[in-house]
Amino acid sequence: MDDSVKRFWSRVRKSSDLDGCWLWTGCRDSWGYGQLRVDGRHVKAHRLSWMIHRGPIPHGMFVLHDCPSGDNPACVNPSHLWLGDHPANMADMAMKGRAASGDEHGSRLYPKSRPRGRANGNARLTEEVVREIRRLRATGSTQTAIAGQLGVSISQVSKIVRRESWRHVEDDANSTAPA
Repeated sequence: MDDSVKRFWSRVRKSSDLDGCWLWTGCRDSWGYGQLRVDGRHVKAHRLSWMIHRGPIPHGMFVLHDCPSGDNPACVNPSHLWLGDHPANMADMAMKGRAASGDEHGSRLYPKSRPRGRANGNARLTEEVVREIRRLRATGSTQTAIAGQLGVSISQVSKIVRRESWRHVEDDANSTAPA
């Protein structure tokens, strides 16, 4: 770790302002967070700063930024860092505008990166069964009856009918929408 600490400090530019950010000048990830290789693994620079100045990071905790000048992922000033659990990290991310949603969400940017339907190795149904579920519901069968008939859970039938799952599957041209 001694070598890592030396390499850490060689990549930090301290602000002349006493309360200013300490900028990471080394390698950064696509989000702007500094990173350094320690014992063969990539470690985020702000996490390493926390460990150098304050000790180990408790399991399940995240090191978050609270820079006076605003969101600065390259900052490694320990006085600008704080620990938070996963919900705190997600709230902080959303507050800083880092949470992707809508057309910027990964599932929309890279639709083929997550296999759909039978191409997904975890899928237990086929597109044909999904169409049959929707057809049966459109003709008046109850979700309970459909679930029993096809051997799937009622909640799965409901998600398919409401298009919360298998939404990419088009209905047959002769079926009607559920009432």
